[in-house]
Amino acid sequence: MYRVLIVEDDPMVLSINQRYLEKIPGFVVADTATGYSEAIQLTSKHRYELILVDIHLKEGNGLTLIKTLRNRNYPAELIMITAASEQEAIRLSLQYGVTDYILKPFQFTRFKKSIALFQQRQELLKDSTTITQEQLDALHFSNPIHPKLTETAVTLDKGLTQPTLDLIVKLIRQQAAGFTVSDLTNATNLSHVSVRKYLHYLEGNGVIKMKLEYGTVGRPTSLYYLIET
Repeated sequence: MYRVLIVEDDPMVLSINQRYLEKIPGFVVADTATGYSEAIQLTSKHRYELILVDIHLKEGNGLTLIKTLRNRNYPAELIMITAASEQEAIRLSLQYGVTDYILKPFQFTRFKKSIALFQQRQELLKDSTTITQEQLDALHFSNPIHPKLTETAVTLDKGLTQPTLDLIVKLIRQQAAGFTVSDLTNATNLSHVSVRKYLHYLEGNGVIKMKLEYGTVGRPTSLYYLIET
């Protein structure tokens, strides 16, 4: 379970953030703060894996907060959720290590994508000794990379995540001809079972198709092909 601290002084936005997080399994809002001092006190006593921060607070400033946390080497990931769209605010946030910047007002689909990327990063960094370039790319570029996934990506089947889906689609697009489940498992740290779930999802959404290729002996091989649009 990922413990989350929300630093937000607007009760309505705070409520929205809490409700959105409650929709995503594996996350709990451990604490909330309305200003700089309260957030510093909480992070001095408790460990959070993720902190959602606004820039404009009743007391203090979100940019000052994230700078202080980074100077203390506080290990949580930071996501900025704010109405501040000034270039300087965005530049400083990125400089201080914010992993995402969400502008108010925002929809659940955008919020969910940011949380999914956080979760994917945590899983990769926890379970992998080495990480491929494709996995890194999927963590930083989360938009669907196939036009038929534009509408379906926000309603993924249970157990699937957007970053992993994007990774698999990217690998599929690199295949010159038909590919097998083993081709994808060899290029990722995913199991055959996980890869098959994603291929089943993609096949159901008309992104790929499967054909059985019969050899001279033995069982036929399931070959998958990308359906180009």
